[in-house]
Amino acid sequence: MKAIKLILLPLGLISVAIATPFYIGWGVNLGQQMVNSQQTYPASSTTPTQAETNLALTSIGFDLTLGYAPHFTTHWGIDTFLDFTKNYGNNLRKIDNWFSGNSVSVEISTPYSTSFTLALNYYWRPDVNFLIGPTVSQTSFKTTSSTSGGTIGPTGEFSKSLLGTGLTIGADYVVSKNFEVRLTDTYIKSSSVTWTTVEPLSEETLTQKYQLSDNQLQLNFSWFL
Repeated sequence: MKAIKLILLPLGLISVAIATPFYIGWGVNLGQQMVNSQQTYPASSTTPTQAETNLALTSIGFDLTLGYAPHFTTHWGIDTFLDFTKNYGNNLRKIDNWFSGNSVSVEISTPYSTSFTLALNYYWRPDVNFLIGPTVSQTSFKTTSSTSGGTIGPTGEFSKSLLGTGLTIGADYVVSKNFEVRLTDTYIKSSSVTWTTVEPLSEETLTQKYQLSDNQLQLNFSWFL
C-alpha cells in the first residue's frame, strides 16, 4: 500500500503543476468600433473632391479563449490568452432616391477577429485578481457597396485583415477551484487600409481609406483544466 502511495503522490503533483494554469473560456462581448473614412474622388484630378466621415459600428461577439495563468508569488503572476471572436453587427450607410428613385448603400462589418494578450496579474485576494497588459489583434474588415459612381465608397465587395495593437484591463472573480468569471475592457487601434477603384458608372478613379479603432467589453467564463 505504501508503495502505491509513493507512486501516486508524484503523479498527482505533476498533474496539478501542469494542468492548473491552463484554462479554456467562452464568453460574449459588446464592441463599439469607430471607422474613419477618407475619400478622394476623382483621384486622377488635380482638384479632387475630398471627404472625411466617422462611422460608428456596434457589434455583439461570441468568444472562445485559450489561456495560461501561472502564479509567481502569492500576489503576482502572468496571464497569456488567445481569443477567437465571431462578431455580429454592421454599419449601413444609405442614400435614398440617389438617382432616378434608386437608393445606394455601403455596409461595413468586422466578421471575425483574433487577439493575443500578455497581462500582468495582481492577486488582491484569494478570490479576486486584476490584470493589465498589451494586446495584439487581427480583425477581418469588410465593406460592401452598391454601384454609386463613388458617392459612398468603392463599388463592390472588399475585405482585408487589419493588424492592431492596444491595451486590456480587467478583473477575475474565483467561483471555485476550477471556475472563474472575468470582465475585461480592451481598446485596439488597427492599421489602415486603402482601396483604389475605377468606378463603373463614372469611369473615374476613387481612393478610399479606412482606419478602425475598437473598444470591447467582454464577459468571460473560464474553466481551469
